Amino acid sequence: MNTTDTNRPLSPHLQVYKLPYNALMSIIGRGVGIALFIALSIIFIWFNAIVWKPELFDATMAFLETEIFDAIVTVKLLLGAFVVFFYLGNGVRHVLWDLGIGVTPKCGRMTGNIALAVAAILTLALSYAVCML
Repeated sequence: MNTTDTNRPLSPHLQVYKLPYNALMSIIGRGVGIALFIALSIIFIWFNAIVWKPELFDATMAFLETEIFDAIVTVKLLLGAFVVFFYLGNGVRHVLWDLGIGVTPKCGRMTGNIALAVAAILTLALSYAVCML
């Protein structure tokens, strides 16, 4: 057997082929959806625990009043808002694709960039609106 035959991959993989933009955006969108589901599940479990255990509520309120929590929350809320807006924008993309609109690779790249830009703009608008309150 030739030595060059043993160095070749047996099947296409990410070290040889680059994922298309639309596939990458789709995978990221699905990952974001899973992360949002896990985050919301944890929040609902936490709310349930606070309702049924008053001592947990007191400990939570003491933690929420610390200065380090303010810094953490600001960053996480902005990131969370971006993720939610991106997930919504990516969902609109997929609905349009289901309707047969924008199914070309060029249109997919354009709508992916629009989804990212709209998510960034809405996040900035939300942070501005919250800061003005």
